Amino acid sequence: MDHNHPIWQLIQNIHAVGLNPTIVTLKRMEEEELTTVMSCVLCLPPRLVRSLSGVLFKKTKGNPLFLSQLLLLLNRNRLIRLDVYSQRWVWDEDKIHSMKLPDNIAICFTNGINKLTFEVQLALKTLSIFGASTNIAYLTEIEKQLDLNLIGPLKEAAAEGLVSHIKGMVQFNHDRIQEVAYGMMEEQVRRHNHLRLDHCLFIPFFVI
Repeated sequence: MDHNHPIWQLIQNIHAVGLNPTIVTLKRMEEEELTTVMSCVLCLPPRLVRSLSGVLFKKTKGNPLFLSQLLLLLNRNRLIRLDVYSQRWVWDEDKIHSMKLPDNIAICFTNGINKLTFEVQLALKTLSIFGASTNIAYLTEIEKQLDLNLIGPLKEAAAEGLVSHIKGMVQFNHDRIQEVAYGMMEEQVRRHNHLRLDHCLFIPFFVI
């Protein structure tokens, strides 16, 4: 949260009337710390929640506020629920992995795209041309024909929580992230890239 955020103006206004608010700084959790938290929340040993924690870590970057919001959403959608028969918390990890981020979390994630390396930004822009998701095989073909580095940078983007790799596909974790990546290209550049990708993937199939 930068210093242009409205919350800082609110704090300044509170100071102006003679009050001293208490500011609590929540640091980002590491993955192992998040595993410990989930172990306590779900009352299960760390070994049983470690895989789930890894998914949640990628989707929240370890942000405690994002984690609490996401857990409420998952429980509301019954993706994490208390099972009366087994008398323990259960979850659908595949659906959690493939679900899109809530809007407020996604917006915060998009703010960091400009800070990524050129290669990761280029890979995200290329992926955005396909829309919400595309087949990894297409990206591999583009890498080969256009001599671009896409698969590796998109793994870095996945580690940042921007995209997910699911059953041979790469998808943006929220439509807003795709829109930001697509909007980083000028109109003329977008048209040129659409034509290049069409030529790489579709025109060869019609050559006799």
